Amino acid sequence: MRRRFPVGLLSVILCAGALPAQAQVTASAEAIGQCVCDEQRLSKLHGDLDAAQQQFDSEKERVAALDGEIEQARPNVNVNDPEQVDAFRRLVNSREQAYATLYHVDQPHLAEVTLRYNQATDRYNGRCAGRPVDSQIQAEVRARLVCPVISAD
Repeated sequence: MRRRFPVGLLSVILCAGALPAQAQVTASAEAIGQCVCDEQRLSKLHGDLDAAQQQFDSEKERVAALDGEIEQARPNVNVNDPEQVDAFRRLVNSREQAYATLYHVDQPHLAEVTLRYNQATDRYNGRCAGRPVDSQIQAEVRARLVCPVISAD
C-alpha cells in the first residue's frame, strides 16, 4: 500500500524556501546602519580611487610628453656644445624622475587604493547588496547614524 502526500502539503513544503522578498526584508537597525556606513565608505573610497587614477594618468601623460621632447631634441643636440648637452641631460633626468614617480609612487598607490576599494565593495556586496530593507527603519537610521571616521590613508 502506497502512502501519498496531499498535493497541497507538498506544494507548501516546496515553496517554503522561496519566500517572497517582502518576508525577507532586513529590519535590524544595526544591520541597516552597517550597510549605510559601508555605502559612505564606498563613496569615499571611490573618490580616492578616482583621484589616484587621475594622478597616475597625469604622470603617465607627463612621461609621454617628455619622451616626445627627448625624441625631438636628440637629433638637434650639438654634442660639441656643453650647454646643449647639459640641457639635454636635464631633460632626460626630468623624464627619469617622472618615470620613477609614475612606477614607484603613483602606480603602487593606485594598486593599494584599488585593492581597498575592491575589498570594501566585496564586503558591501556580501552584507548589503540586493537585500531589501525596511525603508522606514532605514530612514530613521540614516537620520541619527554617525559612522566611524574614514581615515585618509
